[in-house]
Amino acid sequence: MFKDEITQPTYSGIDRDAYNAAFYEIGLNWYWDEKIYADLTCQFDSPAEQIQHYLNAQHPHLLRVYDATFLTDLIQSKMAEYCTRASSPSKQFSRNYQRRHVSTHQIGF
Repeated sequence: MFKDEITQPTYSGIDRDAYNAAFYEIGLNWYWDEKIYADLTCQFDSPAEQIQHYLNAQHPHLLRVYDATFLTDLIQSKMAEYCTRASSPSKQFSRNYQRRHVSTHQIGF
C-alpha cells in the first residue's frame, strides 16, 4: 500500500541561521551548511555538545587560547540574541553572515 520511505529529521532553518549569525558576530570564520548542521544534530542532543564537538574536531587551535565553555556560552548567547531579533516583527536584520569575507581581527587568526 504505502511505499517504504526513510524519513530524515527536519531541522529548523532558524536554528542553523542562529548558529551562523553567532559565529559571524563573534568573528569566527565558521559556517554550518545543512549537512554539517544535520550531522551534528543527529550525533549530539544539546547545542553545547554540538558546538564543543565542532570546536574540538575542526578548530582545536582555538582551545590553546580560549576555554571551550567560554566559547560555547558566548556562541549560545549570540544565538539567543539572533533568535530574539529574528522573531521581532518591528526589527529588520541582515543575513550578511552567510558566505562573507572575514577580516583578520577575528577570533582564530
